[in-house]
Amino acid sequence: MPKFEGKVAFITGASAGVGAATAHRFAKEGASVSLIARRKEQGEQIVAEIENIGGRAIFSQVDVTDADGVEAAVARTIEMFGSLDIGVNNAAILGAFAPIMEMDDANWLDVLNVNLNGVFFAMRAEARAMQASGGSIINVASVNAFMGSPGAAAYATSKHAILGLARSACQEFAPFNIRINTVCPGLIDTDMQRDIATRVAGEDAASFEHPLIARIPLGRMSSADEITSAIAWLASDDASYVTGSTITPDGGLMA
Repeated sequence: MPKFEGKVAFITGASAGVGAATAHRFAKEGASVSLIARRKEQGEQIVAEIENIGGRAIFSQVDVTDADGVEAAVARTIEMFGSLDIGVNNAAILGAFAPIMEMDDANWLDVLNVNLNGVFFAMRAEARAMQASGGSIINVASVNAFMGSPGAAAYATSKHAILGLARSACQEFAPFNIRINTVCPGLIDTDMQRDIATRVAGEDAASFEHPLIARIPLGRMSSADEITSAIAWLASDDASYVTGSTITPDGGLMA
């Protein structure tokens, strides 16, 4: 039997990268998936791809900073599929690169609003839906949760905060049999990573990436699918005694 047969997963930031890969992974392993993102065309395309392989999926165009919209998307998920078992809170933005002394208020607030408030709103809505039957919530942070990031202080701050949020939530959610954990990836071969490299180095993006890759003991970036494997394990019954923990699939970077 597929690992997630009969389960329902709610995934934010699901229109690309790790979010899209997670939606495909869960669907292939039997879950019904509810995709949440701002980009409608991409989200609907992923739903079509899942349906083409016989999976069940829906898409809601929702900005995670809209708490009411997130609650409505969770309610729609339950209406369509009957329950909610897994939450993956992946939506995030990088924001504009700027030194702290030059960073404008709007950039700071935008990044924290999406990366931290968005995780909180989704996590809260998911937990409310799981109170009666339990479940597993996975927040996606970054290795920037453990170190500073000059020029991207808002991003690093938001990722640090996600760890504190999950560690607090695990104690509150445990009586309801809701597990909550955090995945902190290193460099991932995604559009966001390419955007970072292009913003820093322009056409010579490789000059920015090569020194970073050289610091990784395994000598390469991860694929989105490799990060999804960590998410899927935490969501599964194989991780039934794991909560309040952090997994760092980073190729050894933090070592």
